[in-house]
Amino acid sequence: GEDDIKSIDLSNLEKPLDSARNHILANIAAAADMPAIILNSETFTQGFGEGTEDAKSVAVYVDDLRKGL
Repeated sequence: GEDDIKSIDLSNLEKPLDSARNHILANIAAAADMPAIILNSETFTQGFGEGTEDAKSVAVYVDDLRKGL
């Protein structure tokens, strides 16, 4: 038989789509050997945790690019 779809509820797709997007960007960043935080446009984490490590990895990446240029 023929299916007839009159409406589709997309309200529960935001989180899975965000998750898929983040995984795709992480794979691109890994392939490009760059910190994923650059592609994800995330802010650095505040405090003593991973934020300082994120900042260090971005600084190293940018410095390596600068040296290459």
